[in-house]
Amino acid sequence: MAYQPDKQDRTDALRKEPPPPALTRLKKRADFVRARRGRRAVTAGLVLQCHPSGESGPPGAARVGYTATKKLGGAVVRNRVKRRLRAAAARVMADRARPGFDYVLIGRDGTATRPFVRLVADLEQALRQVHGAGTAPGKRVRGSRKKRQNPQRKCNANDKK
Repeated sequence: MAYQPDKQDRTDALRKEPPPPALTRLKKRADFVRARRGRRAVTAGLVLQCHPSGESGPPGAARVGYTATKKLGGAVVRNRVKRRLRAAAARVMADRARPGFDYVLIGRDGTATRPFVRLVADLEQALRQVHGAGTAPGKRVRGSRKKRQNPQRKCNANDKK
């Protein structure tokens, strides 16, 4: 005869804490634009943008958005790229995404044809870069440095000959 849980076992199972919220999707343009202002990591297979969600997102949850520009190809190619990014995020981000952050995954030219194992490795590397783990102290993430104008270089009418 199979084990029959009694009423007490079922009630205890219902009282357990709910699991942490799953990854939720970014859907509004304003959230994508806000993520653009945050940290950025570029790898061969994708670009990852990351920004604290602040008060706009649900508390304790990480949100993820996916984009693929028309430069990548037609609708079939763009949808394939986004599907692959979603699959990679499902494997990696559930464990490594920080709650309270918005992430945007942007497909690149090689995303559609890159081996999936390498795409997952690219996402793991990008997460380490944007959150600072595994980088030397003081090392900036590629694309996060503001361009400065050279103070030594001044153009005057006298400089032209």
